[in-house]
Amino acid sequence: MRTLNYGELRKISRLTWIPLLGGLAILVSLSTTAFAQAPEALGQAVSPRNWESTTQEFKGKHTLYTFWEVTCEPCVEEMPGLIEVYKQLKPKGLEIVAVNTDPEARFEAAAKLIANLELPFVLLYKEPGSDLKFRQAIDPEYGANPFGMLFNPEGEKIKTFPSAHTEDEWLSLLEPYVEKGEAESAQKNQNQ
Repeated sequence: MRTLNYGELRKISRLTWIPLLGGLAILVSLSTTAFAQAPEALGQAVSPRNWESTTQEFKGKHTLYTFWEVTCEPCVEEMPGLIEVYKQLKPKGLEIVAVNTDPEARFEAAAKLIANLELPFVLLYKEPGSDLKFRQAIDPEYGANPFGMLFNPEGEKIKTFPSAHTEDEWLSLLEPYVEKGEAESAQKNQNQ
């Protein structure tokens, strides 16, 4: 058995690291390239890191966050109803934020669906990464899509919706909150 000297060990060590570093550089390059190519139609990226600041951007209005993906039939089926709800309740102070949770491989399909439906809402998409970490950061009750959350004008979550709804169901669920908020706002203005 032959013993290697220090110079030979350094050479082997260097030869081992070169392919490892090259492979790592390729992975980083691929992941940032794919992430940077998300279609504009998907809106802004949201992640566990910026979720709280994202919700604060919509303070002042009741805001429904709805989480969806193109392979979720109930998600896609409820979109036309949500569009109608938005048209009826936006003048009363409701904002809808549709958060796409598709993986990068389905970004193009999601962008096409958004264009076909002409979604009028604010659009966000889940930044590539762990679905589990994302869902845990959003809400402990968030298990699967479709999932919705209603925030009050103060930016606090007041209700969750763990399933799809029809247009009429959404109206009956959301109108009491929006109308209550509208009445409170009118009373505040009157008292000033």
